[in-house]
Amino acid sequence: MRLLLVEDNGRLADLLVAGLGRRGFSCDHAASLAMASEAIAAQVHDVLIVDRGLPDGDGIAWLRDIRRQWHMQPALVLTARDALEDRVTGLDAGADDYVVKPADVDEIAARIRALMRRPGPRA
Repeated sequence: MRLLLVEDNGRLADLLVAGLGRRGFSCDHAASLAMASEAIAAQVHDVLIVDRGLPDGDGIAWLRDIRRQWHMQPALVLTARDALEDRVTGLDAGADDYVVKPADVDEIAARIRALMRRPGPRA
């Protein structure tokens, strides 16, 4: 299963890529929304993991934009923004799950597996 992690914190991204790799996932990393857009144009990803606060914009706005372009693979938002309004906005924008940092890699992996069990469009 191929994942795209959109996360600007390099240390956290390295930990997640390694941890998810040990759990059987192949994980590409994009440190910005521009890099993420290039990655989804070049490669099919089964699940997107998207941070909100990125150097070139909000991951939620990017997710909303790619949904309009028919990129329908499951998306998990992974962010420090924990307010109810933020969670609702993320889910309404097209996220299939919303996880607040800090989160354990085992939980993230379990949520990815749960997303893949759901029926519906895939990448």
